[in-house]
Amino acid sequence: MMKKCFALLAACLLLVSVFAGCSKKKSDKSSLQADDSVAPTFERVVSLDASGNAQTVSGAPIYDCYTFESIDSETVMITGFYSETKGKTAAASEETQSYVRCLDQHTVCVPEKLAGKTVAKIGEYAFKQHTEIKNIVLPATLTFIGQFAFDECSNLQSVALPAAVAELGIAAFRGCTSLAAVTFAAESGLTTLPQQAFSGCTSLQSLQIPGYIKAIGDGAFLNCTAVTTLILNEGLETIGNQAFQNTNLTVVPALPSTVTTVGALNPWQTPELSQ
Repeated sequence: MMKKCFALLAACLLLVSVFAGCSKKKSDKSSLQADDSVAPTFERVVSLDASGNAQTVSGAPIYDCYTFESIDSETVMITGFYSETKGKTAAASEETQSYVRCLDQHTVCVPEKLAGKTVAKIGEYAFKQHTEIKNIVLPATLTFIGQFAFDECSNLQSVALPAAVAELGIAAFRGCTSLAAVTFAAESGLTTLPQQAFSGCTSLQSLQIPGYIKAIGDGAFLNCTAVTTLILNEGLETIGNQAFQNTNLTVVPALPSTVTTVGALNPWQTPELSQ
C-alpha cells in the first residue's frame, strides 16, 4: 500500500513538472516572438494610388506584398515585391501569394513603414521586371536604391527621387522603356548618377541634371534615343564614357565651367577634357 502511495505521489510530481515546463516554453516562445531576430520578413499591404486612395477591383482591395530585412532596430530594406497584377508567386508563404487580377493601370506607393519600421532602402533587383507597374511613388524616408532595383520595368512611366535618396545603384532604372520623366528633388545628398542608371530609357525626352550631381557615370543615359533637351548645371564635374551616347539632342549644351572630365563617345568635341 505504501509503495502505491509513493508511486502515485511520484506521478503527480512528474505531471506538475511537465506542466511547469510547458508553461516555461510558452513564455519563452512569447519572448522570442517579440525579439527582432524573428520578426516577419514579409507584409501584405493595400495598394494605394498616387493620391493615397486604396486601389480596388470590383470593390475588393488589391494587395501588394513586400519582403524585407532589418537594417537595424528601426529601419528595414525592401528585398522583393509581389503584386496581384503581376501574379508572381515565387515566395513560399501563403501571405506572399499573389492573386492574378487584370488592371489597366497599377500604381505602387511604397510604404514608409513595414512591420512598424521605417523603410530606408530598396535592395538590388527588388522590383526588377515588374512590367505591371506604370507609376511608382517612393517614400520620403528612402535613402538608398540598390543596383538593378527597377531594371526593365518596361511600363514604368515616371519617377520622382525623394530628397533623402543619397545613393543610387548601378542600372537602377535601366531599360525602363516607357519612362518619360525623371524628377530630381530640389535639394538632395545624391552626388552621383551611376553607370547605366537610366540607359535604354527610350521614352525620355528632356533631362535636367541638378547641380548637386557631381558625376555622371559611364553609359548613364546611353541609348536614350528620344532625348532632345539636356540641361546641365554648375557643380557637375565628371561625365563618364558614353554617358550621353546615342541620344537625339537637337542642341548640344555648353558644358558647365565646373566640368573637368568628359569621357569618350559623348557629343562634346572637347579633346582637352577627354580622358
